[in-house]
Amino acid sequence: MIDLVANYQLSERWSLAAKWSYESGDMYTPITHLSPNINNPDILEPIYGEYNSERFSAYHRLDLRAEYLRNKSWGHWTFYIDLLNAYNRENINAYDYSPNNVDTLDETPAGFGEDVPVTAEVSMEFFPSLGFEIQF
Repeated sequence: MIDLVANYQLSERWSLAAKWSYESGDMYTPITHLSPNINNPDILEPIYGEYNSERFSAYHRLDLRAEYLRNKSWGHWTFYIDLLNAYNRENINAYDYSPNNVDTLDETPAGFGEDVPVTAEVSMEFFPSLGFEIQF
C-alpha cells in the first residue's frame, strides 16, 4: 500500500489537503462453472477454481479536503469540506455469484466461467461531505 499526503496552509485560517492511496489488487478464487445440485437439479451450485488464482484490479483513490479554522479563547472551531474518491474510481472489492441473475456484469471477470452470473461489490463512490468540529 502507498499513501501520498499533501497539506498546504493557504492562509492563517484556510488549509488544503490531499491524500492519494494505492494498493495492488487483492487475490480471489473464481467460479469456473456451475453444477446441478444432487438433491435438486434446478439449483445450480458454484464450482470453484484454483484458490486465490486471480487478482482484482489495483485500488486507488484521491481524497481532498478544504478546512477553515477559527481560534477562540476557549479553544477553536473548524469547518471542513471533504471530497472522498474525488475522481469517482470504481474499485471492486469482491465478485459474488448471482444465481438469480440480478445486476450481473456484462463482462465476465478473469477466471470465471462464461455461464456464471456474477455481480461486483464496489467500494465507496464519489462522496462529498461537510463537517463542523468544536474543541474546548
